[in-house]
Amino acid sequence: MQPKPRAFLIHWNKEELSAKRKVLRQSGFIVMAEPGSRFRAMKSITARHPDVVVIYLSRLPSHGVRFARELRRSEQLKMIPVVFVDGSGPSVGKIKEHLPDARITTEQRLPSVLQDISSFYRIHSLIRKELLLWQ
Repeated sequence: MQPKPRAFLIHWNKEELSAKRKVLRQSGFIVMAEPGSRFRAMKSITARHPDVVVIYLSRLPSHGVRFARELRRSEQLKMIPVVFVDGSGPSVGKIKEHLPDARITTEQRLPSVLQDISSFYRIHSLIRKELLLWQ
C-alpha cells in the first residue's frame, strides 16, 4: 500500500483552518499545520518535510508570499512544491515575479492541482522504491 502524500497547510485564521484541512484530506493528503506562527510552521516543515505546502492568500496575503520566499531560500526546503490558493491583484504579481515555479489556483480548482501533485508523488515514490531495490 502506498503511503499518502503529506501537505502542510498555511492559513492565518485558526477558525477557518478545519474547513481548509477538509479540502486537502478529501484530495487524499495527510494534513499538517501550525496555525498562527510563521516560526513554528517553518520549524515543522523542516522537521517533517511535506510533499507540498499549500498557502491560502485569503488572509494576510503578504505573509503567505513572504513565507514561501523563506522556504525557497532554504537549501533543505526549496524543492518542496508550493501552491497558493485564492490570491488576487498585487499578491499574484509578487508570486509570479519571485516564485515563478509556484502554482496559483482557486479553492474550487485546488483538488485538481493536488491530484496532479499526488500523481507525481506516487510516480516519484515508485521510482525511489525501484532504485532502492537495485542498490
